[in-house]
Amino acid sequence: MRYTMVLALLAGFLFSSCAAYRRPAPPPPRAEIRQGTPCPGSTWNAGHWRWEGKRHGYRWVPGHWHCP
Repeated sequence: MRYTMVLALLAGFLFSSCAAYRRPAPPPPRAEIRQGTPCPGSTWNAGHWRWEGKRHGYRWVPGHWHCP
């Protein structure tokens, strides 16, 4: 009986502290202006939204050129 009571209290404590959080969808992508390529054969890495956590939300990471 005592074991069951302790187990029930422990389960109640564990489940009462759980919280579900669903991250919101990111905003639509921003329009970026690509200016001349810095080197031959370079590729463009488009900007994207990066999740910074529940407190700060999304932060825009600008696009950049990648040289081989």
